[in-house]
Amino acid sequence: MSKTKPVRPYLVGQAPNASLADNLRVFLAYNNQNPHAVALQLAPPASSLDTMLEAFKEHTDVPLQIPLAAYFSLLSTHLMNLGVKLEVRGASLPMDIWTVVLADSGAGKTFAYNMMADAAKKALGIEPNFSEVASAAAYAQQLADNNNTLWFCDEFAQVLAQIENINSPMGQCKEYLLKTYDGKLIERITKANEIRIERPCLSILGLNTVESFLNKVSEESFTDGFSQRFSYFMAKPDASRSAKDFAWYDMGKMKPVLEQAWQEVGNVQIHPTYTVSEQAFRAYEIAYVTMFGQYGIAPSFYRRLTFKSWKYALMYHIVLGKSSSELDQEDVAWAMRMTRQHLIDLAEILSKYNYSKLAQMVDKVIALREKFMAKGKTLTARDVAQNCHGVKTAAEARGLLSLCEEIKPLVSPAVNSQQIKQAA
Repeated sequence: MSKTKPVRPYLVGQAPNASLADNLRVFLAYNNQNPHAVALQLAPPASSLDTMLEAFKEHTDVPLQIPLAAYFSLLSTHLMNLGVKLEVRGASLPMDIWTVVLADSGAGKTFAYNMMADAAKKALGIEPNFSEVASAAAYAQQLADNNNTLWFCDEFAQVLAQIENINSPMGQCKEYLLKTYDGKLIERITKANEIRIERPCLSILGLNTVESFLNKVSEESFTDGFSQRFSYFMAKPDASRSAKDFAWYDMGKMKPVLEQAWQEVGNVQIHPTYTVSEQAFRAYEIAYVTMFGQYGIAPSFYRRLTFKSWKYALMYHIVLGKSSSELDQEDVAWAMRMTRQHLIDLAEILSKYNYSKLAQMVDKVIALREKFMAKGKTLTARDVAQNCHGVKTAAEARGLLSLCEEIKPLVSPAVNSQQIKQAA
């Protein structure tokens, strides 16, 4: 497949007379207007990821964020299977990532994932084997049988809606998923059997249409602590690749390209444990401060997204073909570029909800918390439900409390509300 390689982006450390902070600011300020250009700017030129995205660009009209998300989800599965861990200042991080991709109906979501997954299986033996589940019991059994794998789920909004319904068969699944995210012991004991999972670890790739997601996942559910554990992509159509120009997706040309690219991943030396250089950690701190508050994202959301940057940094280390066991500032720069895009897409999703109304509710909860603190009391979800007009359910109360819990130490209530409204 012939293609013109893009000019290598401005990388950290490339300008000898510039500071690390200046280089990072330039690197993070990429153009995010063209949908397919956004995805390509998240792929190091001439890398295996770049090669795969170019194959989808040349032979399909599929939004490139879909194969982009599939790539990192499958790569995380590969690293989990190898038992890879990243040590960051006393924390040992597994390589699981939770991602949701929102795209139009007919955008080729399942097609793109299957193409990526089939090639990964053939080249590297990566085989996600977590089946669809309809109950918490089925989830626990699937995880016990297939720990350290990938759960690929189309129509993911339906699953999230069922999880939020405590009376549904999936109601207890939220507890299990939270424990999975934290790597904590999961136990399920019944008369029939006993399930015990010591160190659960699971990557999740959920796909959905935008409209269905907004209809099935409430504003309160989307802003609570559980939903904050996911990273989000908005996979928009590319105007330069019209559906009328692709009467057929040439899979015959795509398959060998994808398989060879995955083989390049397999040729990279993998270590059981990775560490972080001082320059890499400094790059993370600079990027964290640089992007903070730019997108109107609540601090709790922002912090969780940026913490995940370390997992992306290790994966970019592999994407860049590096054989060392220490991450450098270039790896972190690419990871924070990815995080910036997640923040941009998250802000867009939030704007599709009635976020100004939510900002008013946040103000109410913050004011109520101030009153409770003045009396030496801790505000609970039950207090929110009883004292804030407009809060109709316990789930809404928990979501608002979760959204507010990390705001107070940073800014005043008035500023908080303004920050939230900026997302609308």
